[in-house]
Amino acid sequence: MKSVIRFTAAACVLATLTACDTSNSPTINPQGTWLSESEKAFLNIQRPYPNYDSVCVLLGDSPNTASLKAPGQELIACPKHEQGATQDRSRNGARTVGQSEYWVILSLSSDLVEQQLQTYQ
Repeated sequence: MKSVIRFTAAACVLATLTACDTSNSPTINPQGTWLSESEKAFLNIQRPYPNYDSVCVLLGDSPNTASLKAPGQELIACPKHEQGATQDRSRNGARTVGQSEYWVILSLSSDLVEQQLQTYQ
């Protein structure tokens, strides 16, 4: 009976240690949005948009998104699962121009981006 209890205890400890292994977990940025390695390489994320605790992000220039950006426009991205945030950005003048694995990419007037950043800083 004692060997069964020891085996069960050892199995519980092993299961707990395995559950804590984060080596294969996706990485997380300081704002809490999950990013795969391919997404980090694809998007040049500058900062949360429009304010510091937003799930959407302002994108910098990148060869991978250059074809999506029009003159006088900035790109932002919202996580696909955050449909409310994407709808909020659309109501504020953004339009969807692309998608990636985890993100909806939107285009917004540079003037409007600057105005909203000043409002929320």
